[in-house]
Amino acid sequence: YRWEGGSKTAKALLYEIQNSPVDYLHVAAEHFGWEVECVYPDGSSLTRLAKDILGIPVIANGKMANLALSQKLLDTGQADLFAIGKEALSNPDFVYKVTNNAEITPFDSRQLYPNPSLFSDQKYREFLVAAADIHHGCVQD
Repeated sequence: YRWEGGSKTAKALLYEIQNSPVDYLHVAAEHFGWEVECVYPDGSSLTRLAKDILGIPVIANGKMANLALSQKLLDTGQADLFAIGKEALSNPDFVYKVTNNAEITPFDSRQLYPNPSLFSDQKYREFLVAAADIHHGCVQD
């Protein structure tokens, strides 16, 4: 969302979107996170501009497992909802963990090996257990 013209270009694009029947907008900051990809030098953000111009619910993503950041977005009206990706893959019980102050497991791309599927995470966890058992056995020898 780092268009030439920054927030001015974002506003122009959002006014074009305003002419379409859109129920919500999901702003996906996939690489460096919301703070890097969605906040413009003038201090405005794409999510806030979208809320103001479109008047529809806006979903923010991009390092939203950072609970302080996601709460800030909700509290300041810069987003209505937030989406998490990698952390949800690593923590299918993400909501439970957050609610109970449990540790969040960091994402490891090997969780997607050999192909992303509903079973990849289980295979990855089985791999970790087997690797730990092998390592534990080597340490004892």
